[in-house]
Amino acid sequence: MKPPYTSIALRYGLIAGLAGIILSTLLYFINPTFLFSYWILLLSMLIIIGIMVMAVSEGKKANRGMISFGDAFVIGLITFMVAAVVGNIFQYILFNFIDPSLIDLQKQMAINNTIETMKAFGADGETIDKTIEEIEKQDLSMSFKNVILGILSAGIFGAIIAAIVAAILKRERKNTY
Repeated sequence: MKPPYTSIALRYGLIAGLAGIILSTLLYFINPTFLFSYWILLLSMLIIIGIMVMAVSEGKKANRGMISFGDAFVIGLITFMVAAVVGNIFQYILFNFIDPSLIDLQKQMAINNTIETMKAFGADGETIDKTIEEIEKQDLSMSFKNVILGILSAGIFGAIIAAIVAAILKRERKNTY
């Protein structure tokens, strides 16, 4: 009989999702622009990877120190996806009901970062202006469709991370004949 891998993954996914909500809330109150920082994205990813490792390790421990790549992958992916769903629901509430002005702030920060990057690479004014126009046309709203697309794209990234974690932490019994 297999250990309760699904319950382990769900529990750790909720923990990761709640950690993301706490981090986002703190950053929002400190300075809302932090919500769009690449450093915060990196920090968030490190936190979720750490929680995925803890979930897979608990699954491994529940199976007396052994876990197949497939089981480790499933635990990691479910953990990541639950966290992504919880986090995206929170973002939807934050951007649509708590502070809708965050959408404009996100767009302005994207424009500012693009201008800085393009100038650093020597882009001319006309190219920068065209790029800014394209950014302004983008739909950065937290619509239900965009939330679903965000969860799906997180799933692809989550599968890659889960595969790496599973490959590192797997420990299978050797068949000896």
